[in-house]
Amino acid sequence: MPRPAGWIAPGRRTGTMSANTPVDLHRAHRAAKALRLRLNGATYRDIADALDVSPGTVHADITRALANIPRPAADALRELEVTRLDALQLACWDDATAGNLAAIDRCVKIIDRRARLLGLDAPQQVQLATADVDLDATVERIMRVVDAATTTATTEARPD
Repeated sequence: MPRPAGWIAPGRRTGTMSANTPVDLHRAHRAAKALRLRLNGATYRDIADALDVSPGTVHADITRALANIPRPAADALRELEVTRLDALQLACWDDATAGNLAAIDRCVKIIDRRARLLGLDAPQQVQLATADVDLDATVERIMRVVDAATTTATTEARPD
């Protein structure tokens, strides 16, 4: 039997409903805990162990939670992370500039992380200028050149 337009199976959601089911509330609380732990410096593996979920679930929860943070709060969070990276870089900078290869490697990783966080490695947008070209006139000009070259080649190829 065909189902009416817009029919949704019981228990299914369209994504437009508010998060008010027990599963949604549990997921929201778990994401908040995961984000709090991450802000305190925990790794995804540590968070996964603490919350008894997979690291992939932790990553998805944190990504979803970050996407829902208002822009000013996200900017503040980004600033906090940059401050932490600055402190870490400062801690190993003297050793790195003295030639300690492990410290150099660590500083490069910190610098790379900062660049990704600030979007410095994002592809640059290039604006291409377009020229207004009369295509018919251009084709006509090309055909005249081809005709002239063909005529010249035919004339030169004739035996005298």
